[in-house]
Amino acid sequence: GATMASRYGLARCLSAMEHYDEAIELRRVELAWCQSNDEVDAEDMLFSMHGLGCDLLAADETEEALEVLQSCLHQRQSVLGHTDDDTLTTLAKVLEALSAQGRKRDAIALSQQAYKAIMDEQGESHPEALTQLNNQASLHEELEELEQAEILIKCCLHGREQALGADHPETLITAYQFANVLSQQQRHAEAIPLRQRELDWRRQQDGDSDPVTLASINLLAIDLRETGAVEEAEALFRELV
Repeated sequence: GATMASRYGLARCLSAMEHYDEAIELRRVELAWCQSNDEVDAEDMLFSMHGLGCDLLAADETEEALEVLQSCLHQRQSVLGHTDDDTLTTLAKVLEALSAQGRKRDAIALSQQAYKAIMDEQGESHPEALTQLNNQASLHEELEELEQAEILIKCCLHGREQALGADHPETLITAYQFANVLSQQQRHAEAIPLRQRELDWRRQQDGDSDPVTLASINLLAIDLRETGAVEEAEALFRELV
């Protein structure tokens, strides 16, 4: 017990320092011990498995990472349920691993399954259900399937406005993502009010000179320029120089 806890603590430190090869070796020993010890409960074993999968993914060992994380996900879904926080944490890592392998269609299908399970248990306005809509929208955007991305991100935005409020950070970040999808379709006039909402919040939250704020200023300026509002665009571009 104490030795395992020490290995776990050291592995976490090594991971934080990005010494993944050393962390992975410790994680393997830890997981093997958990799997061979009848006194270790399933949740602790799955916690160890998740840690190994995460380190493998961080080390770009994506094939093994996916195998480990998928096994962890299936077992957590069985033991803890589809809406448990630990299950959803592993789900996010599986989606990341699939995307890293270029398997975006598989990632979309998995996210759709998760969305249905969460919706059946918690309803369509549950924050994690909305997260899955957001995940799917982002994947479709990466595949340049902008119409499908728009449908999903619009649903996500509406759901977050209803569940969290129009001024919640997650809502405003979703508005930013929606604006990106619209801009890529040359629908700059529709993107502008969404970008303005997000930029107003960024200025208040992070200040005018924060890199993320500056990126939002740049995108709003581009949309304004594309609609012919060149004076407003100029004023924003001048903030960047």
